[in-house]
Amino acid sequence: ALATPGSNYKVIVVPATRRMPVATLQKLAALAQAGAKVIFEKLPEDVPGYGRLAERRNDFKATLGQFAPRASVNADIPAALFPHVRREPLTDTGLNFIRRRTAAGHAYFITNLTAQAHRGWITLGVPARAIILTDPVSGTTGIARRRSDDAKSTTVFLQLVPGESRTLSTFSSPVSSNIPPWPDDEPAAAPIALAGTWQITFTQGGPELPSARTTIALKSWTDLGGDEAKRFAGTARYRLEFDAPATKAEDWRLDLGDVRESARVRLNGRDLGTLWTIPFRVDFPASLLKPNGNVLELDVTNLAANRIRDMDGANDPKPDASDAERAAHPPRKANWKIMREINFVNINYRPFDASAWPLTPSGLLGPVTLTPLRTFTP
Repeated sequence: ALATPGSNYKVIVVPATRRMPVATLQKLAALAQAGAKVIFEKLPEDVPGYGRLAERRNDFKATLGQFAPRASVNADIPAALFPHVRREPLTDTGLNFIRRRTAAGHAYFITNLTAQAHRGWITLGVPARAIILTDPVSGTTGIARRRSDDAKSTTVFLQLVPGESRTLSTFSSPVSSNIPPWPDDEPAAAPIALAGTWQITFTQGGPELPSARTTIALKSWTDLGGDEAKRFAGTARYRLEFDAPATKAEDWRLDLGDVRESARVRLNGRDLGTLWTIPFRVDFPASLLKPNGNVLELDVTNLAANRIRDMDGANDPKPDASDAERAAHPPRKANWKIMREINFVNINYRPFDASAWPLTPSGLLGPVTLTPLRTFTP
């Protein structure tokens, strides 16, 4: 038996690895010689590092020879060795996930890190009498549709576009009937671009607030003119008035397109949430739209990169600047690296200097669209 504090094991399974420290390999050899069952998915090929390389390689080769016939090499680990471990079919979908046991069943965090949208039925490796889905960005929660289940698995319908995630909770007993069903919806027509004049007002940040401006074509605020916008880090409010599309819809999906880097969304005074990750979109009921004079407000916040770039830039104050102007336009090469006990260096271990950084795109780049939605039964 293999005994550790609090646990006993029947076998050691060593996953495939190219390099392994000699001390690790020697410990495994000692356990095998003492009678432990050791299975290598693939034997290691070499030692890591270059110190005492020849000596360690000789020890490594000699230690490998001690295993036969006490250890086996098998690329396919026998499932019979792990009767308590259930294979998770989610692995075959390409979706990333984490599964944890809970008092009521299991909890999954599932995310789509691929470039393709996922839409369809998936099989979970655990049984469930009920499943609750939650969108961790919007907070939307509902009971998921289950098609079938047995003593070992459950089939559930799931839609995830690239960048989206869901928490999924399984329950071994029925849940409250007060929880609504998960809103399975799909586009009822093509996206409709929101056109018009955007009013941009810089509301918070520094080193100073750029002047307000208007634009029809959305682009980075660093490209809208003025050095103040190029060095600005903070928040700008984008405001657009528009009429509702003629298309009828049960609900609408607002898609902001490219956002650098987060946006708080308000439509006709109603807060629709803060979007901080792709996809930058939010659904809302059709009743929120008025036939005319809808007001969309987006508080968009960028990164601090352009501000840091400016603070590390050249010190070139105007010779005739007044004290008030100098106070409003602090000199660059600012002493902003005020962290205590830190060697502030770049990736090459040279003094950190951001003055050569390219400008980072900032603000709302769009395009901004509305998509009519309809519910459907998978």
